[in-house]
Amino acid sequence: MPAVRNDYEKPGISPAFFVDHKEFQLMEKMNEHSVFGTKPKTPQTRAEITDSTSRAIIQEEADERAALTRKLREARLEMEAKNPAPATPKRKPPVTPKFRKY
Repeated sequence: MPAVRNDYEKPGISPAFFVDHKEFQLMEKMNEHSVFGTKPKTPQTRAEITDSTSRAIIQEEADERAALTRKLREARLEMEAKNPAPATPKRKPPVTPKFRKY
């Protein structure tokens, strides 16, 4: 019975490195940027990213401050409604200093 020869048994082609036509086309399409998804960025793009990120952080902090202020104001008004402030006492007239006679 004759031995069956595959394509990779041809002289000069090693079985470990044999790839079919579809795999070869895929490897031609792949490069450093398509595999890792990196694209060269311009400094302006980085500046825009930094700017938008910093603006988002600042806006988030401002929203938190506004929410806390609103919460504290509501608590103060509720407390004042439950316990009205006492009437202010009348002020005593200031005491005039007495001078010594020499």
